[in-house]
Amino acid sequence: MENKNEWFRFTKEKALGIYIYYGILFLIATPLAITGILNDCLLISLSIIQKSIIAGIGFSIIGSVIFYSKKIYKACVNLDFTKPEKEEDKIREFGITAYFIFRPLFAIIFSFLLIILLKLGIKVISIEGNTFNNDFILLTSFLSFFCGYSSGDILDIFDTKGKQIIGNIFNNTKI
Repeated sequence: MENKNEWFRFTKEKALGIYIYYGILFLIATPLAITGILNDCLLISLSIIQKSIIAGIGFSIIGSVIFYSKKIYKACVNLDFTKPEKEEDKIREFGITAYFIFRPLFAIIFSFLLIILLKLGIKVISIEGNTFNNDFILLTSFLSFFCGYSSGDILDIFDTKGKQIIGNIFNNTKI
């Protein structure tokens, strides 16, 4: 096929390994997500924030697994993978493997950041002693899914906007 991504060096065994990894993550994440949103029945002694974190972890992993599984199967269907032949191809394959392994972990971190941001935003604009209700769990679950699904886009935003923001904070000093 002419349109192969020549840089996309990856074996079918690695793709299968990533799919097994994603399957395990999905099996771990689904009960977390369900447990978090069924908070009236389960986890009664936990706070709303703790339940939000549990559900957020589950939903961010699910979103990430869905997006990156799709990315792998589309590459397989389109025959975009090229088997590593040279040493530099094996290094590239290692990087691609790390890319697929770490994205769900990044999604969890982004979910934590989202919950912190939402909690901080609500605390800043509310009166003293205001508490969260169960809808906070649903909101963070929904947004955590998109953090997972869009973790690559979030990383790109951090790369571009983060440098600009830090540069502005430190008087436009190059980073």
